[in-house]
Amino acid sequence: MTKDVVVEHGESSKAPLVAPVASGVNRAVSIIDASLALLTAGSSAAAAIVYLAHKGNVRANWFAICQQFDSFCERISGSLIGSFAAMVILIALITLSAFALARRH
Repeated sequence: MTKDVVVEHGESSKAPLVAPVASGVNRAVSIIDASLALLTAGSSAAAAIVYLAHKGNVRANWFAICQQFDSFCERISGSLIGSFAAMVILIALITLSAFALARRH
């Protein structure tokens, strides 16, 4: 499917209406980027829950539970550190993939 596009001096050119098929690296970068977005959303939600577990919220009548359940709070804090470490690794992977893609084209 092409469409006539007017170029300089009234000449027309055939331009594709559909983008060309993405290469494997493009797909990989897109998948990793989407994974990073989902991981960031999950990590942010987990950070909010960890904060509530440690500090509580007096207005909402939610009390801090870390004084009563130490092992639970240690586990969720450790998993939060792991998820943010995974975010850093995915950011580095996206950056390296983008550089590899730029070198190819």
